[in-house]
Amino acid sequence: GLPGQDKPGDFGPETVTSYEIGYKATIFDGRTQVATTAFYYQYEDLQAIFSEGPKQIVDNIGELDGWGIEAEVNTAVTDNITLRLGASWFDSEATKIQPFCGAGEVLDPVKGADACEGNSIPWAPEYTAFAIVNAVYPVGDSGGEAFGIASWTWEDDLRGDWPDESLIYQRIPALNQTDIIAGYRQDSWSVSAYVENVFDQVWYDGNYADDPTDFNI
Repeated sequence: GLPGQDKPGDFGPETVTSYEIGYKATIFDGRTQVATTAFYYQYEDLQAIFSEGPKQIVDNIGELDGWGIEAEVNTAVTDNITLRLGASWFDSEATKIQPFCGAGEVLDPVKGADACEGNSIPWAPEYTAFAIVNAVYPVGDSGGEAFGIASWTWEDDLRGDWPDESLIYQRIPALNQTDIIAGYRQDSWSVSAYVENVFDQVWYDGNYADDPTDFNI
């Protein structure tokens, strides 16, 4: 801050009210576990960091409602192979977030800083899914075993900033990655090899645009 002009920032507590309901069960003679959860939460006076010119400010800004569903299944396909599957859906709505909407003022001069009102929060994919196959096979009479793990992860494309989700420059493409591990272990030692991103998929962990009218990822 500027000496004699700015004072240290201060902010109050944020509050969150959360509701959750779920179900868990073991079925098929104990070979399969199922779990599912539905949730709703509401933040008020959200503590957040935003820019005001060259200054970074911490303050209580915005209200956020979020809701979603998560489900997971873990099953023994055979005595040697297990399969774990999961998926989720999430949505949200934020209000009173005008300080976050500088780009919105440029993109929509009519709505100005209100252009972001009601949008879902950025950096939160609407849909996600995963699958993991785990295999273990005994080898000989030495007590050792060969093992392998194949995992797949997918996340829906998402938004990297607050303005409207139709803007190309702030869309981050979906993540789709497969990894494989194979090895052998015995007693206190093991050896393994792995391949990360088997299908050589391209994915992004961020985006940036100097000018909100520059529609390039």
